[in-house]
Amino acid sequence: MNGNQGSVFLGTWFAQLAFPGRLAPAFRVGLERSESARVSSRLGAASVQWSEITFAPCIDLFRSSALRLGPCLNVELKFVEASVIAPLPARTFSYLWLTGGASAKLSWRLLPPLSVDLMAGARASLSRSELFFEQDRSTPVYRAPLVIPFAGLSFVLHLP
Repeated sequence: MNGNQGSVFLGTWFAQLAFPGRLAPAFRVGLERSESARVSSRLGAASVQWSEITFAPCIDLFRSSALRLGPCLNVELKFVEASVIAPLPARTFSYLWLTGGASAKLSWRLLPPLSVDLMAGARASLSRSELFFEQDRSTPVYRAPLVIPFAGLSFVLHLP
């Protein structure tokens, strides 16, 4: 769940490479696609949807046989797509958007090949903060909050 303008669900597929060591460093790469969110302005409405590539290096500060807890740094390269909804002429436009943030990850190992991860944190826009209707640069279609909270639940299959 991403707290952009209300809660928006982002489905994610990710791969994680973990390394042995005291802090058990890991690196995640994920592909995400959101459901569309409707945003309105005085000119009409638009449907906005995000596609993302996310990178998250993580470490474990606490580790037991079943639980792990530690921080992650998050960087997302987003591809934001907006479609204008009537009464304006329908058209679609898209922009690249870069965000960065931090999160905490709690991992619970249910079985040797399966764990459940809970990740929560916040991110902020690094490259832009507004998306405009194409012909009117004075009316934003979407304005990113200063801080965007997020939370995720993952089911992780561990390969040998």
